Amino acid sequence: MRDKNIALTYEKLFTQEKLSSLATEFQSSKYVPKVMAKQAEIGQEMESSSQPILKNLVTDALNATLSSYRSELSGND
Repeated sequence: MRDKNIALTYEKLFTQEKLSSLATEFQSSKYVPKVMAKQAEIGQEMESSSQPILKNLVTDALNATLSSYRSELSGND
């Protein structure tokens, strides 16, 4: 899911031409400075798109812990 969020973020912030150049020319792409200049925006966008994923992971972990705890309590009766 992380890779999908990265791809969607870059797709949102850069044109197809810029992305193609970055993918094929790497550090020699004339668009590298534009990516560097947008690092803060990229980070904010990634954080925003990751929040629902993190919320679901934490919720699942807490539910699993609670379920395990309840099982332990019911086994101690």
